[in-house]
Amino acid sequence: MQLKSATSVRLALAAASCALLADPPAQAAQRGAWVVNAGTLMYEEKDRVSIIEPALMATYKFNDEDYIDVRVVNDTMTGASPVGASVSSHPQTLPPMLSTSASGSVSNGTYVAPEALPVNRFSDVRNSIAVNWQKAFSRTFRTVIGSSASVEGDYSSFGGSLTLLRDTADKLTTFTAGVSYSHDLINPVGGPPEPLTVLPLTLPEPEDHSTHGEEEHEASIIYKQKQLSDLMVGVTQVVSKHVLAQLNYSVGYTSGYLTDPYKIISRV
Repeated sequence: MQLKSATSVRLALAAASCALLADPPAQAAQRGAWVVNAGTLMYEEKDRVSIIEPALMATYKFNDEDYIDVRVVNDTMTGASPVGASVSSHPQTLPPMLSTSASGSVSNGTYVAPEALPVNRFSDVRNSIAVNWQKAFSRTFRTVIGSSASVEGDYSSFGGSLTLLRDTADKLTTFTAGVSYSHDLINPVGGPPEPLTVLPLTLPEPEDHSTHGEEEHEASIIYKQKQLSDLMVGVTQVVSKHVLAQLNYSVGYTSGYLTDPYKIISRV
């Protein structure tokens, strides 16, 4: 499960955002010079999620096989997502945490009209950077080392990867094997909720923190953690100058805080 529906939308749009910068770095860059590509992805669902995603990629080619590329992406996400509560014939009030966006605005709950689908309106900004370095050790063997980081209001992710590529002598077939690891920190707005507990319909009176220092405030932040490990093997075959075939197999393992703190269930 993802923390927000916007996260799953972002994953679904990953391939489209890559198409903005479709030129392979090893081919697009001139040797000994930086080449910069830029583009913007815009996505919208009626009465749901809207995303604006400008992306920038800079590539430096050392020689015909070795290069480094840096990709920077900014996501601005707004909209509404179903919270999981049931539609009711009576008016409802969503708990405060479900009407709180990651930008920090807080309200004492959200009114839901009879027969209306309960949704959580949110807004968030995500900034990410990824760096890949390809190094050829021979005519037919090369490696790609990657690192990435992304930060948003309530979620941070840091990861790395290693990919090995072996070509056949005719350079028409490439065998690939790779591993990746990601360590995520989750800090839900309002703190991680206790599972399967009744949520309050009003916020408590705010406490006076005027005499508390910044260090104490930072110490009160509770982070949940999640780890993701992936292994991938594949083969790519050049069929003709217009046709490329690829077959990949991947397996992943995820542990830690896997729930969505912004979703609820209704007790009817």
